[in-house]
Amino acid sequence: MERPSTVVVSVRGSSIALAVVSGLLCLVVLLLIGCTFKMVSQWCKRHAREKLGHGGPRQYQYSELVRATNRFDAQRKLGRGASGEVYRGDDNGRQVAVKRLMGSGAATDAEAQRRRRREFEAEVDIISRLRHKNLVRLFGGCDSSNGLLLVYELISQGSLDNHL
Repeated sequence: MERPSTVVVSVRGSSIALAVVSGLLCLVVLLLIGCTFKMVSQWCKRHAREKLGHGGPRQYQYSELVRATNRFDAQRKLGRGASGEVYRGDDNGRQVAVKRLMGSGAATDAEAQRRRRREFEAEVDIISRLRHKNLVRLFGGCDSSNGLLLVYELISQGSLDNHL
């Protein structure tokens, strides 16, 4: 009669061992999936940066853009839009369009100014990474006490609204 109780204890011990091994196996599989996901995510980010060909938008100095536009000379003015004036510029031999944003100078509310500058930096970062045949490329921007400026690729075939 001892035999049946030994078999019951042996089956219970096997069930506990099987549950522990199964739990550990599931944990190992989850860790492997997590590590694989992280490695793929990092590879994708690195590959995207390489594909873009640069680490981010260029931060121009205000003095560079003053020089590039010949002090925002009226003869270099290409036009005026709802958000600012656009000037033709020369960035070390590369023709660019420099957009001087309206209302971007000194603000009375310091918090509003900080928020506007954070939004400006985020927009420059995002827009400079976009590549499409129908979009003008954004090279970078300038955030100075004299205002916020954007530096775009210059399209020499006239005004963009004529092509749309």
